Amino acid sequence: MRKIIGDLYNRLFQVQASSPGAVIDYDVWNRINEALPEDYILPDPRTAAELLKP
Repeated sequence: MRKIIGDLYNRLFQVQASSPGAVIDYDVWNRINEALPEDYILPDPRTAAELLKP
C-alpha cells in the first residue's frame, strides 16, 4: 500500500482545503479518480443549489 498526501485529489471537491496531515492509499484513490468524469466535483453543484433553496 502506497500512501500519499490527500491534497493531490483536491480537484474533486468544490471547496479545496489543504490537509497535509491526511494520507491516503494512492492505488485506491487513483482508481477512483480515473473512473470519474473529468468535470466531476463534490458536492454536485446542482444538488447543492437545490438543497440551499428556501
